[in-house]
Amino acid sequence: MLLVVTYWALITQRKWFSLPLLAVFLFYWTTGCTYTGVNAIYSLERRYPAVSIDEVEPLDLVVVLGGGTRSNVDGQAWLSTSGDRVILAARLYQRGKTPRLAATGRVYQWVEEQTISLAESAEQIWTDLGIPKSDIMLIEGRNTSEELRNLSQWMEDQSPQRIGLLTSAYHLPRAMRLAKANGLDLIPLAADQQAGTIDAVPLCLIPSRRGFRMTELATKEYLAALVKR
Repeated sequence: MLLVVTYWALITQRKWFSLPLLAVFLFYWTTGCTYTGVNAIYSLERRYPAVSIDEVEPLDLVVVLGGGTRSNVDGQAWLSTSGDRVILAARLYQRGKTPRLAATGRVYQWVEEQTISLAESAEQIWTDLGIPKSDIMLIEGRNTSEELRNLSQWMEDQSPQRIGLLTSAYHLPRAMRLAKANGLDLIPLAADQQAGTIDAVPLCLIPSRRGFRMTELATKEYLAALVKR
């Protein structure tokens, strides 16, 4: 409809009306195009390849950043769209790559249906998969900055360890930058690959939910880098 109105304004020579409409249309089409979203996400994900469990060297602890789970008012947890974070950590544990797991995140006050923290919901899923609570550590934090700051404070009283930082591949560049800012030397573990592959078909040129979502995720990461957060 936006394109039709823009075309009508152009052929009726209403330039004062058509040019802003054309700009809005081009912006909407470009940001929502799947090609744009995939390439934007890939520009972040390519820095850290997908994890091959067999090739992971033994770790003392794997820290999973919150965001891979959801919960309801009854305190029941399930995986969210980034749930690969939680499952990959469980696979690493079950394959003997790490003896301990840590989950981060807290309850967000603005989410009414959330009664347990992101860390607790990850813990609930892990224990359901047979991982003992004694092998799980919870770390508070409202965002990545606070989570890594709290991890850094915990590390002050610990002997040197090999610690893996596990989060979505597109989020790892920011997470590793914040880890370094907090004096942490962590091993990146990429999960939840979003870009994948894309077939060169005309349908991918049509703005879609997937295209907008990936563009949004990439934009958020680049804006965070811009303001050093």
